[in-house]
Amino acid sequence: MGKNMKTSDTDELIRLFPYEEYAEDQAFSSLHLITLGLKNGSLDVEALSSQGAINATDTRGRTALWWASRRGDAEAVKVLLRNGASADIVDEQGVSALYASTFAKTPACLELLLLHGAFFAPNKLGWTPLHHAAAMCDDPRFVELLLRFDATPDPTTLFGDSPFTMASQWGKLDNMKLLLAAGASIDGPDPTLYHMGPLQSAIQAGEADTALFLLENGANYTLLTLEGRNILHGVAIYGDVVLMEKLSKLSLMGVDATHKDNFGLTPVSYLLTRPDTNGLYTAFYKLFHSIKEAEIASVLSNPEG
Repeated sequence: MGKNMKTSDTDELIRLFPYEEYAEDQAFSSLHLITLGLKNGSLDVEALSSQGAINATDTRGRTALWWASRRGDAEAVKVLLRNGASADIVDEQGVSALYASTFAKTPACLELLLLHGAFFAPNKLGWTPLHHAAAMCDDPRFVELLLRFDATPDPTTLFGDSPFTMASQWGKLDNMKLLLAAGASIDGPDPTLYHMGPLQSAIQAGEADTALFLLENGANYTLLTLEGRNILHGVAIYGDVVLMEKLSKLSLMGVDATHKDNFGLTPVSYLLTRPDTNGLYTAFYKLFHSIKEAEIASVLSNPEG
């Protein structure tokens, strides 16, 4: 239920959709119910009378503060923090209130929690609040705030993904720029140890503009993935005509089009498993020849090199 709903509207919804059994199953306290809009009442009054239960958790380990943060309810966050709620309790997945606040539409709750001193706890998969903000938040203020409060720019998940890699995969260019300015590696963790880096992640996700941004800012396009694939493998498997045409305009020297990955397959081997729609094969052929032409031009311009 919306936090700005009229009391009469809330009463009518409660009448139409009784919540008591669900609330009992979830072990919601009165603080949970008021925070979630399932019960009318003053959160201030309830928090004052529930000092001993201010950090009560539901069946998933989530406090009222966790839910207020997740819903982006800044006023509720203020009330709960003022009454002693802990910002550092994590749920069954290791998600803290700070992490949950990165799901909200605005960074108001995130800022309140950071000012309160909430710590940057990763969840059980190693995702930090910065990972989620970098990948999922269209508003760059989330990333800017986390970095301003000294979030480490290059933490890795259990799968080796950095916030920058995640932002690349989701095409969040504004977040990527903030992370780079804070010292994040444009190539991410070693892709030979952790699946793939930002450039290959962007290509896999079909983010052509992101891939171009990375290349134009010095990303190492010669790196191989954990599977031993180069950039042409990634383009052959996931790329479209638009990406191939854009890459053809760059000088991608040193990429071996005949390189075999760990499965013994070349980029062309993968390309031929795809239908030749919209001139896909022709676009890849042009990309391949642009690389060769750049290498020949480099040799001719430096015959003694």
